[in-house]
Amino acid sequence: TINAAIAALRSTYNDATRTYLNRMKVIVEDGTYDEGTLQLYPYIDIDLGNSVLYAWIQNSPVGLDFGLKPA
Repeated sequence: TINAAIAALRSTYNDATRTYLNRMKVIVEDGTYDEGTLQLYPYIDIDLGNSVLYAWIQNSPVGLDFGLKPA
């Protein structure tokens, strides 16, 4: 699942500097994914390609980690 890939990245690189300069990417194969709730992180990119994603995006202030003011 996409959530499992994100969890694996976070556990493998748990000491990585979490900035926009040190990023990771989850590349999703074509298909349909039902993820339930998807937690986004500002240092993990998700490339969905030609996929269909059914998920609730967890309300997290991703922009705040980059020093951006909330809208």
